[in-house]
Amino acid sequence: MTLQGQDQNPPLRAWVDLLLPWPTVAVALTFGLGMALVWAFALRASPWADRALDVRSKTARGRILPPIESAGWSVNGRASDGGIAIYRYTFSYEVQDRIYQGISYSTGLTHQPGEVEVEYLPDRPAVARVRGTRLNLMDRRSLLLAVLPVLTLPLLIFQLCRDGTALRLVRRGRLVSGHVLEAWPARSTSAGRPERWNITYEFETEAGEKMVGREETAYLAGPRPGEAIDILYLPRKPRRCRYLGEVASRLEFDASGRYETRLSAVALLRLSLFALSLGGHALYALWKLGG
Repeated sequence: MTLQGQDQNPPLRAWVDLLLPWPTVAVALTFGLGMALVWAFALRASPWADRALDVRSKTARGRILPPIESAGWSVNGRASDGGIAIYRYTFSYEVQDRIYQGISYSTGLTHQPGEVEVEYLPDRPAVARVRGTRLNLMDRRSLLLAVLPVLTLPLLIFQLCRDGTALRLVRRGRLVSGHVLEAWPARSTSAGRPERWNITYEFETEAGEKMVGREETAYLAGPRPGEAIDILYLPRKPRRCRYLGEVASRLEFDASGRYETRLSAVALLRLSLFALSLGGHALYALWKLGG
C-alpha cells in the first residue's frame, strides 16, 4: 500500500513540503548569498596570474598613460565617506620590439602618469601589470568569499538527498508495521520530558526480509521497546526507510484526508526563495558563458 492510501503522484504542494523545508531553504539562501559575493567580487580578481607574475615575471620599462581613473569601487566604505578608492592604470610597454598596452589596478592612488617598471610573463608578454599593482579590480583576498558557497554546497546536496528520500518513500514506498527495538532521548527542552527521541526499529519487508532502521523523531511520546510503529520503505532499497509519523508530519492534508493541493503563501515563499537562490545564479552563469 502507499502512504495512507494516497495517490503515488503527490501534488506540487507535497513536493515542496518534503523537498524544501525551511532548513534546506536557509542553506540554499546562504549558498546563493555566497555565490552573489563570488560573482560580485571574487571573479573580479586574477589570483593565479598575479601569483605567476610574483614568481616568474620579467620587467620592462613602460609608461602610465593619462588620465588615471577611479574604477568606481572602494574598500572600507564609499570613497566620499573615508573609504579607499580603487584606481585603474592604463599603461604601455615594449617587449621584443613589440608595443603592448595593459590595464592594472591598485587600492589607493600609488602611481602617477609617467615612466614605470612593468612586470610581464615571459611566455605571455601580454599578461602584465605595473609593479606594485594587480591585474584585476579585486585583490587575491576576495577569493576567501568563495569559502561560503564551498562549505554550504555539500550541506545543501546532503539535505536535498535526504529530503529526496522522503519524497521517494511517499511516491514509491511500502507501508508496513514494525516495532521499536530501542529508544533513548535525543535532546530535551525540559528536565522531565524529552522533546525528541532516537529510535531503533525492526520491520519485515514484503519479501520476508527483516530490516533494522534508526532515526530521530519528535512524533513518538515516550516510545518503548516492543511498541508497534508504521514504517515506510523502498521495495528495491529496503534500507532506505523512515518512521511514517516523521514523513507525514511534513505533509498537509485537507478535510477529507487527501493531500492538500493548494500552495499556501508559506509554501510558495519557500519555493520562490529556493528557485531564486539557485536558478538565478544558473541563469547568470549561462549568460556569462554565452557572453
